[in-house]
Amino acid sequence: FFLYLAIKKKRNGIARALLTRTEVFRHKLGIEPVIVTADYDRELVEHYHYLVKNQYISEQTPYLNMYADFQGTDFSGSSLHAAGSNSPDGNDDVAEVEVVSGGGGRKFWTEERQLIKYEIIDPISGRLRFINLFANKKIVGRLHYDSNGFLSRKEYIEPESGLKVSDTYFRVDGTPVIEKHFYRKNDRAVLGTIYILDR
Repeated sequence: FFLYLAIKKKRNGIARALLTRTEVFRHKLGIEPVIVTADYDRELVEHYHYLVKNQYISEQTPYLNMYADFQGTDFSGSSLHAAGSNSPDGNDDVAEVEVVSGGGGRKFWTEERQLIKYEIIDPISGRLRFINLFANKKIVGRLHYDSNGFLSRKEYIEPESGLKVSDTYFRVDGTPVIEKHFYRKNDRAVLGTIYILDR
């Protein structure tokens, strides 16, 4: 087993060393090591396919991520679907939709010209990446979508301080699987508890 926090397209020296060891184990020793990453990575599937395509790992290399395993993430890429289909929709108050120049997203306004939602879209893939949620001109939450287009995580933010209050991570069917709760200490959000939820 090779354990690391995250392996992304821009890799540091430790991640490069891990991938080199993986190649040595596979080609020189005939052992297919298991790579385990511990950090949440909403673009995990995209990063995995990048590693396979560029032959840093093979398709046979077991690749586990602690969050993706609980969330039921599909690494095959066959589960790509319309973004937002497993997320709650709060568009009842929308009076106007403004497309952000350059195709980077859309802003949703009420009749009183209050911003309530800002969708951020990847300009290259066209995939929905985030939705920032607003109330009284302050951000109160952020929805994160994974590489397959599923709602993956929701951040709850205390509007006055801008600090995170909690995170909820979702399975691909839209049900919550992990909850993190934070407390405030010295103007920072500090992780207090983590819950893993049954169905």
